Amino acid sequence: MIELSAEVVTFLMLGGVFALVLTGFPIAFVIGSVAFIVGILIFGPDITYHILYTRFYGLSLNYPYLAVPLFT
Repeated sequence: MIELSAEVVTFLMLGGVFALVLTGFPIAFVIGSVAFIVGILIFGPDITYHILYTRFYGLSLNYPYLAVPLFT
């Protein structure tokens, strides 16, 4: 865990996004990977993986998405 101010985190994330976009990666993967890496640096891997797990689990419980496999 690294203790950083909000300004440093902002510039770190913007710099990472600009650098990876200039290399040609798709923007969705760039934003996700930069957020994941900065999350690991700031919160540590345990909390970051827990946040990722709970977000995916919460999305899987969204009831309107249950009808999607019925129409494919």
